Amino acid sequence: MVRQVENILKEHDAYGGTFWEIGEHAPVAGINKGVQAFKDTKADLIVSVGGGSPVDASKAILYFVQHERGGPFPRQIAI
Repeated sequence: MVRQVENILKEHDAYGGTFWEIGEHAPVAGINKGVQAFKDTKADLIVSVGGGSPVDASKAILYFVQHERGGPFPRQIAI
């Protein structure tokens, strides 16, 4: 499923990268790495693929990014 989403995003020149270092129950270390990956790619949204941990971690990543930057929350698309 992840490869399909990557390919669709690439077809539309909307792919920034894939971050997969989120473990079960979204540990803080993985979230911190995700925040850095989000900033490094200059992303403006997250497409999360999978179950609870990826979706929850994405929400936490976006929270910390918004808290640092201010302004509106970056968007999330959950699949």
